[in-house]
Amino acid sequence: MAYITTEEVKAIRQALKAEFGKTFKFSVTKQNYSQVTVSVMASPLAFTEQLNGRDNAEINHYWIEDNEKLSSEEKKVAEKINQIILTAPAKLTGEAFRDNSDSMTDYCDVSYYFHISLGKWDKPYVQTATKAEAA
Repeated sequence: MAYITTEEVKAIRQALKAEFGKTFKFSVTKQNYSQVTVSVMASPLAFTEQLNGRDNAEINHYWIEDNEKLSSEEKKVAEKINQIILTAPAKLTGEAFRDNSDSMTDYCDVSYYFHISLGKWDKPYVQTATKAEAA
């Protein structure tokens, strides 16, 4: 059964902060004890194609590498976020992320569910100034 604790969510939040520092702002929230949502709220990256004129958008974590709407730098960031979501709780609990799901039999068995998004429905994603623009 999918389940994630508050401490595991905190571990994800701390790992994101350690990896990206102050250049990125994240919202990391737990829902229904089984899901964590990581929202990139602000960063120096544009994500123009992914947002497509909207204030927020989802990033499909199954198809990051094949996503034609992300630039190579945006793909690297999304992959790193995905990796942190999968590994940070394991450092705390000692148990690796589990995905024994089988779509052919409609069987779902994961450690926890997760989503990656740009902004939220009520708070838009913001592109911040890069170091080069600030100088």
